[in-house]
Amino acid sequence: MPPPPGRGRKAALLGVAGVAVAALAVTVGVVLTRDSGEDGDGGAAAAEDEQTPRAPSAQDPRRPVEESEEPLPVVADDWQVVLSDRWHTAFDVPPDWRGPSRDSSFRWETWEPEDPDVPDYAFSLTDVSAVIDTECGKPGHRLVAGTRGAQGATDTADAAEIIAGNLLWANYDQTRTASFNVGEPEPFETEHGITGHIVRATITDVPDGIPERDCPVTDGMSIAVSYLSPNSDLVGWGLVADTGHDGEVDPDVIESVLSSIRHYTR
Repeated sequence: MPPPPGRGRKAALLGVAGVAVAALAVTVGVVLTRDSGEDGDGGAAAAEDEQTPRAPSAQDPRRPVEESEEPLPVVADDWQVVLSDRWHTAFDVPPDWRGPSRDSSFRWETWEPEDPDVPDYAFSLTDVSAVIDTECGKPGHRLVAGTRGAQGATDTADAAEIIAGNLLWANYDQTRTASFNVGEPEPFETEHGITGHIVRATITDVPDGIPERDCPVTDGMSIAVSYLSPNSDLVGWGLVADTGHDGEVDPDVIESVLSSIRHYTR
C-alpha cells in the first residue's frame, strides 16, 4: 500500500521519540487506550526527565502552567482544559466535547495489515478530546484533537505537514483513492508563547466503506501544528474532523481551540 500524502515518501516517516513510522497501511477503526509509557507509535517515550525545561520569569505571560497552579481555561470559563504531561501542552475545548482524556492514546487501526512487522495501528494522538456522534457506529468520532511527538521530522514545518497528511490518510482513506490537498506550512504563534508552524489539509470524495462507521462521510479536514516543548522536544498537535454534515463543528470554534495551545509543565 502506498505511503500517506505529504512530501512523497517522507510523509510516511514521522517518528515519535526517534522511532520512525514505516510506510504503513492506515486505519479508521479507533482504539482509545490508557498510556503505557510508550509513545503513540510503539516506541519508547523521550527521556524528558533528563532535560531541563526553560524557566521563564513569574511575570512572563508565556510561562508554562506549573504544577502548583490550577490549570484554568483561557478561551472561556466554561471550557475544558486538555493537558498532556508527556508533551508539556495544554489547550482548551468547548464544554460539550468529550474528554479531556489525559494519559491516553487514540489510535487508528490498520484497515488491512499485511506486514507482520508493522503495528496494527497506523497513526495516533495522545491526551485527546473528541466530538462524538452516537449514530456513527463504533468509532463515532466526528472530530479528534490531541498531541504527539514529532522527533522524526526535521523541523516544525516538516512535522506539521506530515501530521496533517497522515491524519487524513489514517482517518479517511488508506487506499488513497480520495482527493487530498495538503497545504504549505505557515508560521504559527499564540499569545501564550507557542511558536512554530501550522498546516491545513482537506480531503474530498472519500470512498464508501470506512470500517465500523455508519454515518456517511465524503469530506474531511485536518489541522496540524508543530512547536518546541519547554524541554526543546519537537511536538505535534493535530485535529481531524468530518466536514459537510449537519453537526459540523463551527470553524470559529476550532480557531479558538488553536489559539489556546500553550506550554504546560507539572
